[in-house]
Amino acid sequence: MRLFLFEENAESVDTALLIVLVTIFTAALALQMERFGADAAQMLDRAQQFAVQSMGIRAQGETVAAYGWSDVYRQWLEWDSRATLAQAEGDEAAAGRYRAVRDRAVELTPLLSSAFFDSASGQPPNIRAFEAESYLVPATERQERYLRSMTTYKVLDDKNGTLSLLIVLLGIAIALFALAPNERLLPSRSLRMVPIVGGGLLTLYVALSAGRVLLEPLPSYSEQAPTSYAQGIGFTYQGEYALAVAAFDQAIAYEPNYANAFFQRGNAHFALQDYSAAAADYQTARRVGRDDMQVLWNLGWTSYVLGNLPAAIEYSQQALAYDDTQVALYFNLGAAYLANGNVSAAQSAYNTGITIAASAAASEERDASGATPALWAYLTIATGDLERLITCLRSQLCEEAPPYDRLVDSPAVQAAVDEVRSTLKNAAVALEYMRQMPPAQVNGQIGALEFGTSTASATDDIANFTPLGSALPPIRFGLALEEESTRITDDTLVLAPAGDDPMAVRFPYTDLTDGQLLVMKVYRNGVEAPWLRLVQNWTLGSTGEAVLPLSSSSQFALTDGDYSVEFYLDGRLLQEGHFQLGAE
Repeated sequence: MRLFLFEENAESVDTALLIVLVTIFTAALALQMERFGADAAQMLDRAQQFAVQSMGIRAQGETVAAYGWSDVYRQWLEWDSRATLAQAEGDEAAAGRYRAVRDRAVELTPLLSSAFFDSASGQPPNIRAFEAESYLVPATERQERYLRSMTTYKVLDDKNGTLSLLIVLLGIAIALFALAPNERLLPSRSLRMVPIVGGGLLTLYVALSAGRVLLEPLPSYSEQAPTSYAQGIGFTYQGEYALAVAAFDQAIAYEPNYANAFFQRGNAHFALQDYSAAAADYQTARRVGRDDMQVLWNLGWTSYVLGNLPAAIEYSQQALAYDDTQVALYFNLGAAYLANGNVSAAQSAYNTGITIAASAAASEERDASGATPALWAYLTIATGDLERLITCLRSQLCEEAPPYDRLVDSPAVQAAVDEVRSTLKNAAVALEYMRQMPPAQVNGQIGALEFGTSTASATDDIANFTPLGSALPPIRFGLALEEESTRITDDTLVLAPAGDDPMAVRFPYTDLTDGQLLVMKVYRNGVEAPWLRLVQNWTLGSTGEAVLPLSSSSQFALTDGDYSVEFYLDGRLLQEGHFQLGAE
């Protein structure tokens, strides 16, 4: 009777048996590897289908929306305006013809259907609701399903690759077992036991590793969660943040570890100014799988608004570790340093961001418009952040700024905020139009700004300036406009009633030189109206008094609101002024 395997007179039999068993094990792993490979290929095909569907829906939807908005609605607006003017002149027949043509335009695009457009109200169509329903929500849902399919594919592909490697190791183990009975190569029994022990240990390692691979569960996802998530994205796009929170709540109820839903719900909470809830959602998103730059970015800014300035600094620095070229992150970091009283660190952060922005503006690798659109947005947003910070420091009115009792308030901090704000404003204009930082000094001065109405002479020169009074033209209907592919519904400009004079600004000037770059920015209720921006080379001589229109033409008037106007010369801010239209 044999007491143990591999007795000296039975080594060949025992080795052959072991080789057979390991070969069977190898074959089983090969079958499982093939199954994983087939499942991975199927999941990849599914992911590709979702990706193609998402891109197709988005491309078609954007085309339809652009046609409806830029072509059909513009034509509708033109014919409606002509009908209004004809009626005002008493020509009812012409007004009827214009309305007939206008009403035919409604049939050309679903954007002007009753679901998105009420022609009687005079308001523009709800372009954001149309875009959300027609393509944003379905494209987002398929994008989420694409991401889930790709995650599952990668897990299956990794399992397949791991089993492939384990099968190679089993082949090595079999070779070691086959070597063991060879008395010519291994003349002593102790030497023959070495490959047997080695092959056995290798087989044991493969068995344990294969067990881990086979027992590791595949990602588990809810079928309903992406639908609710996509609806939340659609509501967020429309500014319906409370509805967005409810949709993301539903997605999370379907799938408790839905990282994207936590992140987007945090964004909606932030928009609702529920900053504590936003921070909690960002933290949860990190915990369940989204520890990336965007989450850290938003978590840093939310911590800043909550007044947790050390955390704001830390999170912004961690986000920069992902990408140290992000201009906006340096500005966020600088704002947190300023609020915390560290002026030198703040100036260093802002200088770094501005340097990166200047390098990007000067680079020849630009997009079709000549620069990265987000670059100017970041500079402008950072300026607004500093304006809110300085308002908080000086008046203790702290909207989207840290609570006053969390700030370090000192003359040095306030002076630094003013200095950086001015630098950012100058940089935004100079880099956009000159592709370089502005000079330290510019020749010329612009005096105090005065606002009023004016008329155009026969030669289109501005004349008959009348200082601003209390009477305002009535609003007829709003004009929806678009800036840099972002849909903006704005009523800064309205069709001016016949006979009303447009708004203008008057100012004295000295020592200006023809050819200098003049940029005028107009803000309504703290937000710039880009379509009112004036950019031109100076042509009015060295010294005198100028009157410039604030609206794009005499056909349009400004609506009620608080306005501010800035004048830049060669990229440097020289003068600011403010006025109000409507009830105080």
